[in-house]
Amino acid sequence: MIISNLRNNNINRNISDNKSTTAVNSNNCYDVFSRFSLPYINAINSYASAQIVKTPQLSGNTLNDAMNELKNIVFSQEDIKHMQNLGVNVRFNSGKEIADFIKNNNIKVEFDKMDCDGAHAQWDKENNRITINDKYKNTNDPVIIIAISEAICHEVGHAKDADDVSSRKEELDCLALNTLANRYHRRAYPKLFKENSEAEILKNGVNLYTELFFDPDPKKEKLVKRILDKYGDLPVESPNHKTTMQTPVTVGISK
Repeated sequence: MIISNLRNNNINRNISDNKSTTAVNSNNCYDVFSRFSLPYINAINSYASAQIVKTPQLSGNTLNDAMNELKNIVFSQEDIKHMQNLGVNVRFNSGKEIADFIKNNNIKVEFDKMDCDGAHAQWDKENNRITINDKYKNTNDPVIIIAISEAICHEVGHAKDADDVSSRKEELDCLALNTLANRYHRRAYPKLFKENSEAEILKNGVNLYTELFFDPDPKKEKLVKRILDKYGDLPVESPNHKTTMQTPVTVGISK
């Protein structure tokens, strides 16, 4: 979600939704590389490393823990390529890049009440800050904490533009960021995603978009419908978010 001087135009952005999702399986590296080749061995090592069952190291400070999780996120190169094939402009390659952007631009990240009840997070250009819905302020649930880090990825996508102009394509690009982060966390903490969480930030937010972006449907009709339902009042493109590729998704959101 992004808020700025456009508030009077009643334009709301958020990454909430109304549909739950299930865990997404990692790609099978055995199908990608020839056995015993160096790329094959490297891929297997990477895959095995990603499957190590870990537990988030939490301090009890929700926001600090979310920011620490953010720094550890590494986007899968295969996932980035998948997004690019959908016409997404992937503007960061890792959570560390996003955390560095926050630090270098003195962006505040804090809990606060939302302008829109359904919003989980929002970018406030006027005050150079990202706000997280304060209903999550005192959570100690690790899966919600990592979801907050994913929501921050989305909002930094908006912050990078430093303008008051938004579009359907911008939302697509920013939603891809929280999805790439969610995909990382599913691999890093598989036990946390064995059951669907009832928390809105997961059930109706970050988890949903993993399902939509990685839907086996080549036309991604559910993803297109969701973007049109939520952001159909916006222009198709904005200065920093052009539809440079003609894919089923970019064509669909242009309707």
